[in-house]
Amino acid sequence: MKWEEITVNVGEEAKDAVINLFYEAGANGVVIEDTKTWETYEEEGLWDVFESPQEVLDAENVLVKGYLPDDEFLRERLRDFRLKLELLSDYFTDYNADLSLKKIEDEDWETNWKGYYKTEKIGERIVISPSWENYEAKEEELVIKLDPGMAFGTGKHPTTEHTLRFMEKYIKPGDKIIDAGCGSGILSIAATKLGASKVLAVDNDPTAIKIAKRNVLENGADGEVEVCVNDLLTAIQGTFDVIVGNLIADLIVVLLPQAKNILRTGGLVIVSGILDKKIKRVEDSMSENGFEIIDQKLDSEWYTLVGRKI
Repeated sequence: MKWEEITVNVGEEAKDAVINLFYEAGANGVVIEDTKTWETYEEEGLWDVFESPQEVLDAENVLVKGYLPDDEFLRERLRDFRLKLELLSDYFTDYNADLSLKKIEDEDWETNWKGYYKTEKIGERIVISPSWENYEAKEEELVIKLDPGMAFGTGKHPTTEHTLRFMEKYIKPGDKIIDAGCGSGILSIAATKLGASKVLAVDNDPTAIKIAKRNVLENGADGEVEVCVNDLLTAIQGTFDVIVGNLIADLIVVLLPQAKNILRTGGLVIVSGILDKKIKRVEDSMSENGFEIIDQKLDSEWYTLVGRKI
């Protein structure tokens, strides 16, 4: 099926009215590109980083996109949409709305990304291989079969890569591990490959939990890894040797005081997802919660830290 992509460039004050027009025209949803909203999320600590083309970042207006099926009703729907768009000028001062159209083909959006994801070796022994590829492991290699789906964690991002490298360096056979914010489950599976006797994988996203469980099962690690929904380390009991968290700086600051209560003395936290502009805050939190930083890596503005509980 073909679709008509309709883009309206409009001022912030008329944004909601334009969104409503899309729904009246029959769109099931809209895409909103509004840099002011993104900047607010960043200021409030909800996002650490966002990427977008420079022309979008420089735009003063908001872009609202909607999609209608290219069928026998499209022409009439577009005529009605244009008319209502013009009528909005009666309600807003300095109103101006630019409309553009583009034909797009229906695609398999959920699976096309697989073409960009290939087998990759990380560190000395760990190999990440997509579940749909047949990879023959070489001697000493630890292969993780992974289908990241919609969850974060493929091993290709610097934060995941350096967490895996530090895990390879510091995890010892028999260790008990927590993977806080487990995403696809890649770190939990790696921990078992490295000899961990028990891994607790937690995430507050039910979709991530579903994907992590599937990957754990695919790798035959379901005997060592328990996967469950949880908010970081809240209410977790017991004593652990290593806690890994591929998160963002603001969540790591929340994680560290929780971690000190369930780590043994000398236990380690391996945390990543820290932008260089926020490293001081995490370093201060490490010190305040009784951790000494024993290792670190900076790659493409992202820090990964290893802290030891004193």
